[in-house]
Amino acid sequence: MGSFDPSLGSSGSDFSALPLQELEALKECRTRTSSSSHRRAIGTFVTFVKKAFARVFRPFIRDTLETQARFNDQVFASFLILEERERAASERLAELQRQLRELHHARADSHSDLDRQLQLLRDRMLRTNARREDSSSGTAAASNGEISSMPAEAYRLFHLEASTFETSKKIYGSYVPYLQSCRKVVDLGCGRGPFLEVLKEAGIPAYGVDVNDLLLEECRARQLNAVRGDAIEHLEGLAPGAVDGIFAGHLVEHLELPALLRLIDLAFSRLAEDGVFLFESPNTENLLVLSSAYFRDPTHQLPRHPETYRLLVEAAGFKDIQRLSSHPADESYKFLAVPAGSPVPDDLRDAMNANIEKLNHFFYSDLNFAILGRKRTKH
Repeated sequence: MGSFDPSLGSSGSDFSALPLQELEALKECRTRTSSSSHRRAIGTFVTFVKKAFARVFRPFIRDTLETQARFNDQVFASFLILEERERAASERLAELQRQLRELHHARADSHSDLDRQLQLLRDRMLRTNARREDSSSGTAAASNGEISSMPAEAYRLFHLEASTFETSKKIYGSYVPYLQSCRKVVDLGCGRGPFLEVLKEAGIPAYGVDVNDLLLEECRARQLNAVRGDAIEHLEGLAPGAVDGIFAGHLVEHLELPALLRLIDLAFSRLAEDGVFLFESPNTENLLVLSSAYFRDPTHQLPRHPETYRLLVEAAGFKDIQRLSSHPADESYKFLAVPAGSPVPDDLRDAMNANIEKLNHFFYSDLNFAILGRKRTKH
């Protein structure tokens, strides 16, 4: 059998163009064949023959007609189902097209927002690079960049609250032996001048540099030699080998990395042969220092590990590098070890004491540390 084309009737007419009402009429076989005749002469005879023929053969074709009627019912029902599915598909397609338009609009908005965020990021990177270039070239206040932007009186109060003048002298006094042979020491970021006074009392020639006018006035009131200036700019202005000792007490933690690297390089360049570079900073291995004292000063940069400073000094060419202890914690604060002879079993006591030692290291080790390096280029 040939394939059935649902768009065509038996006569080749286009059923797809017919309204459903007409299809329903065809389904119910309402269209009947006429028994009359248009021929005048023999019309009566023809009509009689047609009616007789219908009476004779109708019983034989009744089953065929009923089958055709059922077939027509199924075809019509299929048309109704197809029509409903077409309507649902059209509605779904319209909904998908609406969602697609919304997605296009959302993507356009997100692209615009992303472009804005990228532009903000580019601007921020440009500003950051500009600050770093300024710091590394010395055009910004690289040594006390954050300190100098803070009101002088406010930072003087930080000095007064952090430590008394005499306490600072006592802490710095332990460094005198390392500078005993020096003939010209510069104290970068000298503040109120406690280390300058320590050196003066030890007979070691020295002068200080600071950007805070109020702190410099205190130095002069104590008859200490101190000048106003930025630490890095001051070193840049010195001739190579101009000094044989450079000290920086609690300065490096205020510097961004480019400025810190610049300071270390300049220290190596401006020191004479066998000159000493020595600086002190809060001990960030001590968690109590890190969590309290370090972040009380808003001009501190992100904390760096003492070992990081040592490696930077070594990378700059310094030799005989040492990490020095400074400002030990009060022994009364430390956790006590489990004594021998206690009822605690030996292995448990040893384990407990090992853990206590670790706790004391992380919480009650030295409050400050110092890094010392020497310039030695000759073998």
